[in-house]
Amino acid sequence: MLDPSLRVHSDLGSSDLIRLGGCVTFGWIDPVAVAYPGQRVWNDFASHRPGTVPAMASALLNGPVDQALDVWNPRGDPICVNRTPGPAGPLYARGANGTHRLHAARLTGLPLI
Repeated sequence: MLDPSLRVHSDLGSSDLIRLGGCVTFGWIDPVAVAYPGQRVWNDFASHRPGTVPAMASALLNGPVDQALDVWNPRGDPICVNRTPGPAGPLYARGANGTHRLHAARLTGLPLI
């Protein structure tokens, strides 16, 4: 059983910050280190919002900052990844959310997300 002092209550709800074998953290990651972005083939969204990644890429590369932020949706659900340590640095796999944004970040060459 987890120590009750590790339970956090906030406007976002409550959650256990420490679980068996993992923890919840926030930070920047290199999109190149994403080994599994939620799709077996990079940028294959034929059956699920196929225009999203091109719209994100266009806004990030060509549009004003306001448009890029609107398309990227930073106030929506955060990108969730699972981190696996490795000898050359960590690798990441998409967790619960962020497939389109992970693809757009990698395809446009963003240095961090």
